[in-house]
Amino acid sequence: MLDPLIPRLQAWIFAKDPQGRAVAEGNDVVVHFSLLGAPQQLRIQYVPTNSWTLLYTATCPDAKERWFLESKWVWFPEHGGAKRVKLPPLDDRYKLYASDEAFFGAVFSGRGLQDLFHRFEEGDHVKASLQDGALKVAFKVRFNPRFTNREAVLANWAEVVYVLGGLTFKGVQLAVMTRI
Repeated sequence: MLDPLIPRLQAWIFAKDPQGRAVAEGNDVVVHFSLLGAPQQLRIQYVPTNSWTLLYTATCPDAKERWFLESKWVWFPEHGGAKRVKLPPLDDRYKLYASDEAFFGAVFSGRGLQDLFHRFEEGDHVKASLQDGALKVAFKVRFNPRFTNREAVLANWAEVVYVLGGLTFKGVQLAVMTRI
C-alpha cells in the first residue's frame, strides 16, 4: 500500500543517518535510525479507514518519571502514577499529566519544542508519553478517500514527527542529566 513511500523515506533518513533504513513490516513502513547515539524508529501504520498513525518511539532507560501529553479531545485510557499539571502555553491546547512536575517542565523548557507542539491544529490527534523508559510521540493523519498524493503528505508528516520526537527525546535526555 505504501511501497512508493519506502525509497523516498530511505533517501531522506540516509541523509540524516547513514546507518538509517526504511523497510516494510506488514502493512507498515518503519524507519530505523539513531539520534544522539540512541536507536529510534518512526512507524507509519494504516488505520482503517483512510487514516495513518505516525508513531515515533525511543528508549530512555534512565528516565523513571512518567508523563502524558494529549490533545484536549484525545483520551488516554490511564495516567498511572501521574497527576494533572499545568505548563503554559501548552496547557491551553493539551491535557498534561506527570509524575514529577519539575521533570516534565524541564523536558518542555525549550521554546522550540513547545512551538512545534503548537503548530498542530486544535482538532489534530496528537499525543506523547514517557512511561517505563519508553518515549512515544503519535500523530494521526486522515485523508479524503479521493485524495491521491498520500505518499507525499505522509513523507512531509514523517519529517515533522521525526523532528518533534527528536526534540522531545533531547528534552528528556537533558532533564535526566540535570536531575543527576
